[in-house]
Amino acid sequence: MLGLGDLAVALAVWSCIGVTLVGVVYGAFNWNRGDDGDQIAAEARLRRRNRRNRRRR
Repeated sequence: MLGLGDLAVALAVWSCIGVTLVGVVYGAFNWNRGDDGDQIAAEARLRRRNRRNRRRR
């Protein structure tokens, strides 16, 4: 099988190539899908504000 010696080695190589291709295709389809960056930043500001308020008490 393509000079890889053993069926297990060939299967491992083809599996790695297949998983890589699946990851690339998945990433291409989901590249700019619904980013919640603004919500995460707002939650971080709220946590900081709550920590400051607790210290003042």
